[in-house]
Amino acid sequence: MWYAITIIASLVIVSALIVGLVLGGERVVTKDYGESSTIDPRQIGFTVAGITAILWVLVSMLFIWHSVNAGHVGLVKAFGAYTGVKEEGLVTTWPWESVEEARIRNASHDLLMNGGPAGSASSKESQEVFVVATINYSLEKSCVEDLYRNYGSSYYETIIEPRAKQIFKAETVRFAAVEILPNREKIRNETQAELTKQLEPFCVRGLDFLLTNVGFGQEFTAAIEEKQVATQQAAAEENRVQIAKQQAQQAIETARGAAQATLIQARADSRAYRLRRRNLTDNLVEWERIQRWEPQVVYLPSDSIIAGNLGAAAGGNR
Repeated sequence: MWYAITIIASLVIVSALIVGLVLGGERVVTKDYGESSTIDPRQIGFTVAGITAILWVLVSMLFIWHSVNAGHVGLVKAFGAYTGVKEEGLVTTWPWESVEEARIRNASHDLLMNGGPAGSASSKESQEVFVVATINYSLEKSCVEDLYRNYGSSYYETIIEPRAKQIFKAETVRFAAVEILPNREKIRNETQAELTKQLEPFCVRGLDFLLTNVGFGQEFTAAIEEKQVATQQAAAEENRVQIAKQQAQQAIETARGAAQATLIQARADSRAYRLRRRNLTDNLVEWERIQRWEPQVVYLPSDSIIAGNLGAAAGGNR
């Protein structure tokens, strides 16, 4: 826009100067309501040229102040070429220079490989792998100007995105389709490491490759879901079998415990029975012995010495 204003101002100034120089010696007399006045064309030409020049200077002042946002640098362009770099904040340039902002911190782009024009990755058995990823990175300030000079503001589409897709495809093709999700973090780390290595010459720093989503085609996804359902059903059936086995074992142990308790009780009862029987037998034997015992009575004179001794003996044995 400054170029257009400059051209217009230059034409006005040159035209005014020409008019002032060509018609400088003439006087134009005008009459207005009976009064006459004299106009000097040279004075008018120079006045117009001077006012236009002042206005051009004032307007040009608006084009030398620029604001560069935080996390960016200002790339100075003059006549279509990059000529320098400005720090963030309020900066000044020549009126014929412009400032293009370039983000150098926390730049982020989405990487899509969901089939169609965006393409897709593939597994070892050529099964399609659809990916949504995020690439975060920063640029080194010292070489941003060279990056923009060689690749322009579309450097991401030119050097980062194609390499990211190529590296990710090289990683997924090493795994079978069913192995990709379990090895997702490994694939991410390998892709990030290789991409960081390849982008180092292009001023890319602090790169972080994040896998937002990894998916497969509808047929393969349906097959995986069916397999998961079958696996879950088999696991549930195995769980029921194990529960039944545990219940049967518990019943066996319960029955075994009851049998052992019965056997112990029977043995105790047998011992008690034998003890009672032995006691009864002993009592019967004693009873029979008592029944067979017949005491013998001997009559002796009361003053007999033997009788006295027998009486004392009998009294002592009571």
